Amino acid sequence: MTRISNILLISALIFGHVASAQTVTETASPPAQIAVSPSKFEVVIGPKPAVESLRVFNMSSDPVTVLVNVATWDLDEDSRVRIVEPTEQSLDQWLVINPLQFTVGGGESQAVRFSIRPRVQPDPGEHRAMIYLTQQPQEDTSAPVTVRFRLGVAIYGYVGDIRRVGTLHGVTIGEGSNPISAAFDIASDGNAHIRLRGQYAVWPAATYPGWERTDEIPKLELPKTVVSEPIVDAGFLPTTPVLAGTRREIVLHIGKTLPPGNYVLDLNGRLGDTSVDRGLPFTVAPVPPAANPLSDAPKAVVEKSPE
Repeated sequence: MTRISNILLISALIFGHVASAQTVTETASPPAQIAVSPSKFEVVIGPKPAVESLRVFNMSSDPVTVLVNVATWDLDEDSRVRIVEPTEQSLDQWLVINPLQFTVGGGESQAVRFSIRPRVQPDPGEHRAMIYLTQQPQEDTSAPVTVRFRLGVAIYGYVGDIRRVGTLHGVTIGEGSNPISAAFDIASDGNAHIRLRGQYAVWPAATYPGWERTDEIPKLELPKTVVSEPIVDAGFLPTTPVLAGTRREIVLHIGKTLPPGNYVLDLNGRLGDTSVDRGLPFTVAPVPPAANPLSDAPKAVVEKSPE
């Protein structure tokens, strides 16, 4: 059998579990099931080295060998992770990691420790790095398919006075589709990233009490929580970060298809240190009936021959 080498790259930038994956062909054995805890790090960088650790869990039955490396990153215009060239002010240049490669047995876990030791005087503000955990190929070359994972754990390092200053320039609801979406135009004007926090709820316009009288739904847990009438749908605001000095459009996708009618998208949350409480009216239009090609076709004219 021809050996197929197929790589599954899961770049789980765990600031909001943003993930992307290439297509995976059918495998002779299930791929490794790996989990990492904690999901991200936010570390204050001071005069003494900051020491942290993460733990890699192998939830499959086979041993997995993992290679560890680091990179500097930012976000492109579509809020996807982009690896950039480091400078002397890059956090990845200050990381000391141990171990850099290890094998973790089935059902076992492995600690990966790192310390932050700046080589220069850090500039005030936010510094970022990504620790990448990449599965190494199996030694058994007879396997018909090789599947590899790659997990990225984000590290945010903070120096000095941190200012999270965000501006919500507007929210645009796309009414041309159902389910609907809402685009948040956000600028980050401080020296550290900001993100939306909180919930949304969809109300029928006729029963909406006003944004001043609404609050977050206690213990909202999706998809388990069943919202009470008259609310027709609820969920969490997107937490994709907006990095300092950038302006981005962050999109909220409403998962539920709504019947035609008038509604209000109620927001209860925050953007950095700024409250985001408002009600945004929108309309779901009826779906126009599909054209009937027979009824809409030109009528044939039948002429009778004279008797």
